[in-house]
Amino acid sequence: MKIALLSIVTQHQPSIADAERLGALVCEALGGGKPAGIVPYHKFYHSYRLEFRLPPLAPESSVPESPRQTNRPCCPWSACYNGDTDEVELIFSDDVNARFQQEAYRAVRWANWAIDEAKT
Repeated sequence: MKIALLSIVTQHQPSIADAERLGALVCEALGGGKPAGIVPYHKFYHSYRLEFRLPPLAPESSVPESPRQTNRPCCPWSACYNGDTDEVELIFSDDVNARFQQEAYRAVRWANWAIDEAKT
């Protein structure tokens, strides 16, 4: 089985409580769970890094499922396909073309979605 790893860097989040609320919204959009970690991200003012380990994905569905999942909070995402592993990595960066499914997701400055083998 494979798992999805999602990293988000926020913006305009003056407190960890703000980042926790965003983390809960993202988890809800992606089908449950909770952030694996939330830490200050000192490169940007009022920013946090949120890490998520999402439920296992069937190997045959991880490539088509990845864009479906990531489009729930925001889009568009850039895709990098790795033919050696038959996996896709997606990257989001807030810019003038960004679209957010809810106003609260505007706090997402950057995000990375990658697929990894589930550790038992």
